[in-house]
Amino acid sequence: LHREENYMGPTVMKNVEWTDKVMKDEIFGPILPVIPYDSLDEAIERILNYPKPLAFYVFSESSEKQRSIISRVPFGGGCINDT
Repeated sequence: LHREENYMGPTVMKNVEWTDKVMKDEIFGPILPVIPYDSLDEAIERILNYPKPLAFYVFSESSEKQRSIISRVPFGGGCINDT
């Protein structure tokens, strides 16, 4: 095996839509699709339209928003401001 041939660097995907193929299945890799939203409620409603995620990571400095998200979205495992 050649490690350098099997390496995939962290990848941030911009301009992703909820209907894009990358959003259809769980992502097993250093890939982060970024989907902008206008309100937290809108984002949560969109997430709830999909099966429960295996992992869920919340990034926010607001403890109120952290609690709101964690209490409303079911997920397998996750954390706040960490991965």
